Amino acid sequence: LLLATATPAAATPPQDIDGYVRAYLDHTGLPGATIAVTHNSDVVRVAGYGHDAAGNPLTAATRLPIASLSKSMTAFAVLQLADAGRLGLDEPVTRYLPDFRLADPRGAGITVRMLLDQTSGMADTTFPDLTLPQPHTLAEAVMRLRDAGLADEPGARFHYHNPNYQVAARIVEVVAGQPFAGYLAGHVLRPLGMTASSSVDAPPAGTEGYVRAFGIEVPASEPDW
Repeated sequence: LLLATATPAAATPPQDIDGYVRAYLDHTGLPGATIAVTHNSDVVRVAGYGHDAAGNPLTAATRLPIASLSKSMTAFAVLQLADAGRLGLDEPVTRYLPDFRLADPRGAGITVRMLLDQTSGMADTTFPDLTLPQPHTLAEAVMRLRDAGLADEPGARFHYHNPNYQVAARIVEVVAGQPFAGYLAGHVLRPLGMTASSSVDAPPAGTEGYVRAFGIEVPASEPDW
């Protein structure tokens, strides 16, 4: 998970974008939102609307969690190491993580590529990740999968499952020989000019938002995921 802001490449905002977002917030009753609109390789509009849980206005520079959008950056880090010849996408995960063991012995056949394209066979139906106590390190994330079953034969079907990318990030740590947050900052974020982005385990913290319950917005910190 990353905290990020975006920098626009164009100075003139399309007015219909602002009107659309404001109408959406009015219709849904959401307190606030931020957007980033891209066209090809250009960021053409970034903006904030409304406010956060502390009443501060949201702007284009407000740091917010981007949640699973960070999976593409994790995949990019893995592919960098593959391009450098330091790992093979079709090698079994156990080649890089000997501690990777599932309750289902078929897990030994899971490859790095299967993690990235979410075809490992691991699934929320057999390992309900977000209902369980969350790990504090990527190493712990791998170790707790010893209780995980498989919903399908590895490589057979797509199942969107967060632990696939926790394992992928742990592979980056082990192969690169440094914490994932450090590798991400040095090899992905900074080279791309993403100077306002960081891993959630690297300060500063993000903006406090809300959880909606029964139509009421309750201030809440980001869950410890």
